[in-house]
Amino acid sequence: MKSTVAAMILLLFALPAMSHHSTTAYDHSKTIVLTGTVKEFQWTNPHSWVQLIVPDGQGNTTEWSIETGAPNLNIRHGWSRNTLKPGDKVTLTIYPHRDGGPHGSLAFAKLTDGRVLDGAADFIPKDNAKELGAPSSAPPAPDAGSRATPTTPKP
Repeated sequence: MKSTVAAMILLLFALPAMSHHSTTAYDHSKTIVLTGTVKEFQWTNPHSWVQLIVPDGQGNTTEWSIETGAPNLNIRHGWSRNTLKPGDKVTLTIYPHRDGGPHGSLAFAKLTDGRVLDGAADFIPKDNAKELGAPSSAPPAPDAGSRATPTTPKP
């Protein structure tokens, strides 16, 4: 009886943690390319965030909140707490949130120095593909010489 109660309590606490780390809020069948200026890079647990100011070409801007991995995961994929600084001009490819708002999950980032770094949304599929020797389901990152076309979601 005690073990059943203990198992139920553990399950009760495990379910919110599992749902919190779900990626179903993001539409992985679409990508949006955003070019803008970093407002803030939040190097925090359990997820890091990029606040990006994106101009619309008509004098208006939108602030986007882009989720990426935890610092320990980011470090293993070439990131540091200083990778993005306020004022940096970057191009981020994201999986948009299903609610259509200005937020998403980072697929990859093209930095001002030309480096391309994967975001947390693509760490796991690419890592699994390497281990299995299979192609990744993640979109290919542009090479260092390519230029991404900035787009914004259509209403």
